[in-house]
Amino acid sequence: MEHGVKLNIQSTLWKWKEYCQAVFTLSHGDSKMTTTKECLETLPAIVACKILSYLDWREKLSFCKNVVPDWTQHLYSSNSWTNFIFRENILGLENNGGMGVENYYEEIPTYSDEKNLILEFGKYFQSCLIDFETSGGLQIFNEIGEHAVNLKYIQIFHSPVLFYCPPAILEYYYSCLGKLVSNCKKLHHLSMCRLDELSADEVEMKGYFFSRIIDIGIIEQITGLDFSMDSSYVTPINILTHFKNLQTLKTTFCTVTTDIMRCLGKQNLKELYLVKDNRKVGRDFQEIAWESLAVQDNIKLDVHFIFQDTRIYVKDFPPNPFVKSIVFNRMVGSVSRDILRAIAAYYGQTLETYAHFSMKYVTLHPYEDMESLPCDYYYFASQCVKLQTFISSVPLPSEAVWCLAMKGNCLKSLCVTGNNLLFNYNVCLPFPASMKRGGMTKEFLSSEVSSFLGLNWTFLSEDEMLEKKASLLHAC
Repeated sequence: MEHGVKLNIQSTLWKWKEYCQAVFTLSHGDSKMTTTKECLETLPAIVACKILSYLDWREKLSFCKNVVPDWTQHLYSSNSWTNFIFRENILGLENNGGMGVENYYEEIPTYSDEKNLILEFGKYFQSCLIDFETSGGLQIFNEIGEHAVNLKYIQIFHSPVLFYCPPAILEYYYSCLGKLVSNCKKLHHLSMCRLDELSADEVEMKGYFFSRIIDIGIIEQITGLDFSMDSSYVTPINILTHFKNLQTLKTTFCTVTTDIMRCLGKQNLKELYLVKDNRKVGRDFQEIAWESLAVQDNIKLDVHFIFQDTRIYVKDFPPNPFVKSIVFNRMVGSVSRDILRAIAAYYGQTLETYAHFSMKYVTLHPYEDMESLPCDYYYFASQCVKLQTFISSVPLPSEAVWCLAMKGNCLKSLCVTGNNLLFNYNVCLPFPASMKRGGMTKEFLSSEVSSFLGLNWTFLSEDEMLEKKASLLHAC
């Protein structure tokens, strides 16, 4: 199936999802919705299941009960449960009074609705995201391991609160983890996020969790590890080399070395996400011999750089033949022309995605020289010959977008929000007479970019940009 056809189908299904949500909102006691419901009832089962898969589990149940009862049968299909999400917030539990940390052991939520749901539909779950902060959340984790026997993927986000739990609570967690892996024979991806929150050994914090999961015998099944954001790890974690089936690793740049990367790369590692944030450490990206890993060790790897809450310097971008994407988020300082040129010079033959989302302080300029930015991106796009995706939610001269679209020969996705574009900015680049006569407008830019990219291009909404950001940052 062609890529464009896939996108059209996906877009259509998303429209159906929004349509169904609107129907649900308007349907209570409204006799005028009869025709709409009849239309939904005639949809093929595979389409109905796909639409249901986009809905939260509460929306699924409510929709089938109150809008289209005939769709209840589709709840007993794995196609309707492509992802089950459970999150709790200890400071704001919706159904349990919003207890604080001080009441952690006095009021443990039971989540009876979630338990009943997992008991009835758990065997149809394909993937799951669970983010828990109390023993009530651990109960849900236990239910998942007990009943979601056909689960193929699970992503677990650990809470800082677990760090303060009694040993019995932690042991219960490890018991749940062991049960999950033992019962779910189809589980092929176990992603463990914020792992350092479970570290109970002050002397060697990074060792405790890893040694425990080795003890309970699940290390062979872990293919995804994530302990990058707000992590306390500032030294290399050599025990990572024990994860022989690890395919995806997301961590801070200071936790890996050339030797660790060599070992993981020769095993099964395919994707490496390296995060640089505002912690004070004495190491940087340059300390890993990337070129040696590629040439001498013949490692095949996709590397993604994520810069979060930090300043960046030219030295942060050493030669690296593996780099596929670079993401800036909540930057403390501006991006200079030298940085853009370093990225183009060192990663021009491999870079596929570039994204710049936000500044930590709104008064800061995202780029040092906004006037020359169209020229800089003209050069950037001409050198990054494999660039497919460019995303920006920071202020940009509209002429910079025009240059990117014109010179990005492989560009397929150019995502910007209209509110952040600067029109008729004082830029140092000559433009065609047609542009000068009418001036740069949203309509003109949309038309020009559509022509360059060969598609009907328009600006992203703020919500759409948030989805792009969550996707690239793997946000919880």
